[in-house]
Amino acid sequence: MADENNVIRKTDSIGHTKEILEAHGVPLPRGWEIAMGMLLEGCDYLEVCGFGHNAQFRLCEEE
Repeated sequence: MADENNVIRKTDSIGHTKEILEAHGVPLPRGWEIAMGMLLEGCDYLEVCGFGHNAQFRLCEEE
């Protein structure tokens, strides 16, 4: 399991998700919430890896 400071779960609030993304320097354009929802639809949680424009999302399933 990844560090909880890098994990976005389906049950997380928009505010908490925003805090995690901002901590990774991920730009948040208008409508970012919709993109996050679409990514989370296909997995149990996301792990944020990297920083800024080089950040990547790893789609993860609970074990």
